[in-house]
Amino acid sequence: MIMTGTIKFYDIYRGFGFIKPHDEPGEAYFHIRDTDLDPEQLYDLKSCKVTFDVKEVPGKGRVSKRAVNVNILDNNVMMDTVEV
Repeated sequence: MIMTGTIKFYDIYRGFGFIKPHDEPGEAYFHIRDTDLDPEQLYDLKSCKVTFDVKEVPGKGRVSKRAVNVNILDNNVMMDTVEV
């Protein structure tokens, strides 16, 4: 199921962040490798609206949400050489 959300945090140097889903509580972890975007061409993803799928990942005593197939809905966060 495709969901929408807003990027709550993104670390450009480490390539990971968290998405706050619009329709569900909590947040979902994502890594730049879970997108089709080039990390070298992005500068600020915070507060950017995205679509994504959720994959549940078992962890230490709980199940975590991981966002996969992340796509940017706001084009203003990318340099003009990038097409989404």
